[in-house]
Amino acid sequence: MRLIKWLKRIVLGPSSPFSLEDHRRTVECQKKEEFARLEAFLGEGISQFAISFDLARAGLDESDQNMRFAAMEALNLFWPNREEVVDRCVLFLSKEQEPHEGIRAGAMLYLAHCFSGSKNREMAGKLAQVVRAQNESALVKRLAYLGIMNILHGFRTKDDLNKLRYPEDVDWTLVNSL
Repeated sequence: MRLIKWLKRIVLGPSSPFSLEDHRRTVECQKKEEFARLEAFLGEGISQFAISFDLARAGLDESDQNMRFAAMEALNLFWPNREEVVDRCVLFLSKEQEPHEGIRAGAMLYLAHCFSGSKNREMAGKLAQVVRAQNESALVKRLAYLGIMNILHGFRTKDDLNKLRYPEDVDWTLVNSL
């Protein structure tokens, strides 16, 4: 109980009138709003992916890339830490396996979240392959590099996709060691 009070004080501040439950509701509301924006962009058919994990996971097999993208986004928003999706996300790292950049980016985010702070060098190595790939955009390479940092060090507020300069800010010794 003392730990929960201490965490509340750190996360919400010592005199915050908001509870952790208020925070959870706010996050859930933000997820629903994000998915509603996605639905407005891609069409109403994607709402099925927000209903169940099994439908979202099955959506990764859709032939329509917009549906695969929506399924990946739903998994990131609603089921961000499920082992059953990891192997598929690893496959999606390859441009040959998944040509849609948004789906590859979603797979990187999923892996970075699943393995955040784990120091899993094998998974970081898979993202390092993306950073070193000649046929990837700078945006995808930056995202993969931030995924490496998240896996090896956990989430850090200084890791900002918009501020990371590629290739200048990349620790190439680290990337090449993975």
